[in-house]
Amino acid sequence: TDILHDPLAARKKSVQGRKASVDKKEGSKDEEQNIKKGGAMMRTMKLNASEWPLLLFGLLGAAIAGTSYPLYSIIFAEVIGVFFKPIDVMRDEVGLWCLMFVALGVGNMISLLMKLFCLNYAGEILTGRLRTMLFHKLVHMDIGFFDKPGNESGALCARLSADTTNIQHIWGGSLGTNAQGLVCLLGGLVIAFIVSWKLTLVTAATIPVMIISSFVQNKFMWTAIEEGSKELDAAGQVAAESISGCRTVFAFNLQDSQVARYDTFLNGPLQQALKKAVIGGFFFGLSQFVIFGSFALSYWYGGQLVSQGEMGMSEVLKCSLAVLMGAMGVGEVYSMAGDQVEGYAASTRVYTILDTEPAIDSNSTKGSVVEKCTGLLKYEDLMFNYPSRPDVPILKHLDLDISPGQRVAILGQTGCGKSTLISLLMRYYDPLSGRVLADNEALSEMNVQKWRQHLGIVSQEPILFDTTVAANIKYGKPDATESEVHEAAKKAQIHDLIMSLPDGYETNVGAKGSQLSGGQKQRVAIARCIIRQPTILLLDEATSALDNVSEKEVQTALDAIIASEKLTVLTVAHRLSTIKNCNMIIFMEDGKILEKGTHDELYALKGEYRRRYDQYYDIKSS
Repeated sequence: TDILHDPLAARKKSVQGRKASVDKKEGSKDEEQNIKKGGAMMRTMKLNASEWPLLLFGLLGAAIAGTSYPLYSIIFAEVIGVFFKPIDVMRDEVGLWCLMFVALGVGNMISLLMKLFCLNYAGEILTGRLRTMLFHKLVHMDIGFFDKPGNESGALCARLSADTTNIQHIWGGSLGTNAQGLVCLLGGLVIAFIVSWKLTLVTAATIPVMIISSFVQNKFMWTAIEEGSKELDAAGQVAAESISGCRTVFAFNLQDSQVARYDTFLNGPLQQALKKAVIGGFFFGLSQFVIFGSFALSYWYGGQLVSQGEMGMSEVLKCSLAVLMGAMGVGEVYSMAGDQVEGYAASTRVYTILDTEPAIDSNSTKGSVVEKCTGLLKYEDLMFNYPSRPDVPILKHLDLDISPGQRVAILGQTGCGKSTLISLLMRYYDPLSGRVLADNEALSEMNVQKWRQHLGIVSQEPILFDTTVAANIKYGKPDATESEVHEAAKKAQIHDLIMSLPDGYETNVGAKGSQLSGGQKQRVAIARCIIRQPTILLLDEATSALDNVSEKEVQTALDAIIASEKLTVLTVAHRLSTIKNCNMIIFMEDGKILEKGTHDELYALKGEYRRRYDQYYDIKSS
């Protein structure tokens, strides 16, 4: 109770939970480290290879822009020399050098425009391509992938949105800036060596310090970005849960505690941002110190050479400025270091997901194709636990035979493995040992997509998508005709209600079907299920969340469909009123079948089923 209403208590509790969550996620750290920066760079380059004309012109623009600083050093040194000439000569020459500055500015403007447009456009194409690839990968992952810590919906949405955008920094910003800085440095060194190799070597002696410090900076920044990313994922998950569960938040006055939880998770990124700011500020400041130190060293040694008659003042300025302008180009690369490292870290997370092979690949074309299914099912000596809870056995040497057209009810306490039987039949998971068979063939040998076409499932909380009623029904059969959609709705006893909506079948149901009641959503889900004409119907507590009136309406629709279609039906239920028409009842306990038979057979046993049945109807009648 204190946590619900005391944000400080919530914060303390959240810190403990966050530590536990971070500990769980450490296991994936080694896997991510297998993707090196060089590998990420090469993969990103290959993904963006089809945009090579844009990249080529962008790099060309960056290279041209990179020559501006070295050329500036030549023009500036010549202008200084002009001011020491006689007045008449100065008047004649100064205009020419001013025009040179204007020409340099125009050239720099055009080259930068070419660089930014081409590379940023190529980067946007890359981002879109990566998002499509990543989303395609996610929707074809096995269910076990989403059960693992670190793969919560908030974290995966961050991969799709923020990380794919950050990978742009490897190209859109960094590639151009790095190329511009390299050309600037090389151009400056070439000009300086032509003027005076002695002064150039002395002035350039500080450049290795900048390069080494850049590597050190990147190493520190990488660690800070990775740690901050995990905390941001957790904060995103809190936000997603609070928004999607806003009714619960409002009902229990959890606003302050949820804000406190969110704020707690943001403390980590704040600390890492501070760390990044200190590191970035220190090394950028170091680069500026090196640049100004180079100025001092260059002018001091240049003065020595002038006093010895080896150089003139104009040559000293030209040589020193050429090297130092090149060093300033390197300084610009420093300013992008944080974005570059963040891009590499993001690419590591994205490519880790893209390289993950699903245990059950729903996109695979492998496996036998079952053209016709009779509904004959068999669970054979099943052992199973969920990947996220490997130490908790769910099913223990379970055996079950189901005949075609049989209507089977599965009862038992929460956590006994009822819904797991549905999940294994849908092949969301594979058992640790044993087999699930259909028509005497193991599901693991079948093509997943083709097998699921024989199944229809209605769950406790049906998910409707933010589109029209008709489109939601057609998710069961994308090529369904309008008449087939209407017929499915009639069988689900929802047609008349749909026709009463403002736009009929074209009415938008809202996010998660928010514009419909629970019973209405359930019947739309039933229509979506039966339009695919399944052989096996799976009802996973399909009416447990409904009131008595809605339950009766949905149950009536289901009974009519089952009777007319002659389906094999598995019903997971808590309410005994929903299983009265089942011809086999299974009572499960602790991952095993405790009792099995018809209602009369189980009632005569005077076991757990009878106790539950008598208790249920006594409470109901009182």
